[in-house]
Amino acid sequence: MSPTALNYSTTAIEELEARVPGLRGNGFTTTAAVHEQLGQLLREAVKFNLPEHGELVALENSTDSFSEFIRLPFDAVALEAPFPQDKEVYAGGGAFQETASSRRIAACWSSSLAERYPALCPTGMSRPGFFVASVYYHDDAKRWLVAPLASFIPLNPGIWRGAEEPLPGSDQLEREFLLSQGRLKPTTATYECQTVNLCPEMVALMAQETGSMEQAIARLSIDVRDEASTALGFCLTVNASNVGRVRMPAPDKLNKKRIKNGRPPFYESWVLDLMKAPAGPARAGGYEIDGQRNPPRQHLRRGHIRRLAPDRITFVRPTTIGAGLRGVVDKVYRL
Repeated sequence: MSPTALNYSTTAIEELEARVPGLRGNGFTTTAAVHEQLGQLLREAVKFNLPEHGELVALENSTDSFSEFIRLPFDAVALEAPFPQDKEVYAGGGAFQETASSRRIAACWSSSLAERYPALCPTGMSRPGFFVASVYYHDDAKRWLVAPLASFIPLNPGIWRGAEEPLPGSDQLEREFLLSQGRLKPTTATYECQTVNLCPEMVALMAQETGSMEQAIARLSIDVRDEASTALGFCLTVNASNVGRVRMPAPDKLNKKRIKNGRPPFYESWVLDLMKAPAGPARAGGYEIDGQRNPPRQHLRRGHIRRLAPDRITFVRPTTIGAGLRGVVDKVYRL
């Protein structure tokens, strides 16, 4: 069965661009420029539709041996993914209370686009890399919004683990909160990532609500965490030697009517072809199924990356593994 395009970018573009005059009228000049340029960027970005939660690989056990593959395949990509509400949200309320968002776009663009999109590429980045912004659908408000903070991921990013002090640019308050929630463990690997203030007027409003700029930035950093993880997993997967791409063409008939009415079209998009990737072996965590050790309980091993050569990595599909079982594919990438 052919996949069906999500078309999130089209409706997001309409709403972001329609909001620009109101933002300018209220004196939110930088935020208005970000909305305007982000709408333009989404028009030109190569669109990819990803599986639920944007999850392709397990990042928590990553090592810096894969860091050279953290790079975008194009200067601008829009990673669209559904986020059904079957995952734990952050507890505790207060400044970190979460709202439901079942549709997300991780908008990613290279720092080389700074001249064309100055509002999206703040200065001060120590080396080349790419930015990730969260464009998300607020289920209660029923509209598309832009998270005020973005992430900057440098080329060849370093890695730190939950028990270690964060790398420069990583937020300490965010780390402490995630550790307290169990969303970040002492051994969890986290790629180097710098917080970027895209919409300073919106951040200032949050600081008034939370009582401090530090608390506001810690809270808002969490809003882009899922999208940054999506972007990292996407980079590793799309750069794997055994992963292809399947094109979903734009609907010509529908687009003729939309363009005639002055509305943005539905765009061509792509899905990643993971079917030629091998399934993982029926073993895990060093346990051999040979009677010498108690084998692990049956469980799902998530997708992961293996290095085949200095300049080549491969993607391994998610697999159900466990006692007395051969590996069987349990999770299918479909939309």
